[in-house]
Amino acid sequence: GNKSAKKIIMSDSVKLVDRFAFAHCVNLEEIKFSRNLETISENAFLKCQRIKELNFPNSLKIIGKGAFGRCSSIRKVIFPPQLKRISDLSFYSCRNLNRVVISESVEAIGNAAFSSCTSLKFISLPENVETLGNHMFYGVESLETIVIKSKNISFENNYLFWGCSSLKTIFYFGEEEPKYNMNTNCYDGKFG
Repeated sequence: GNKSAKKIIMSDSVKLVDRFAFAHCVNLEEIKFSRNLETISENAFLKCQRIKELNFPNSLKIIGKGAFGRCSSIRKVIFPPQLKRISDLSFYSCRNLNRVVISESVEAIGNAAFSSCTSLKFISLPENVETLGNHMFYGVESLETIVIKSKNISFENNYLFWGCSSLKTIFYFGEEEPKYNMNTNCYDGKFG
């Protein structure tokens, strides 16, 4: 990618953003995605530190590993309705990310997907989420509340909420307390 570009406007014919396509474009502030975009590949926008907001098209199905990792100015992410998985490290170390809206279509959230997003205070996981990756919220010191609408979720992952020093409450909509293993440093608070 052009490292000095401040704005990207994608043609509606674009369906894929390739691996590392705009990685390290440190001046990039704004992206207008193609209305037909289906895939954002691995590390496509890695370390684009001036992007503040992402407006994904409804057509988006895949966000690759590390796609927006270390994009430290992103404040808000609203996931599109066809997305099934938020990949490993997708938004790791997005330190200003304070609003995340996960669509009902999402079934899996990968390893360290939101690790070190130190401004995130609240997250709601939709009903269809069944898989949570290791270290998913690792080091999210500001996280206070999690709402889990899924009834088929396991907390047996290693370090799922490790370092979430402000976490006070997990609201869980399942009929029984979820399975979790205290030996993996998953969570040591209360389920509401």
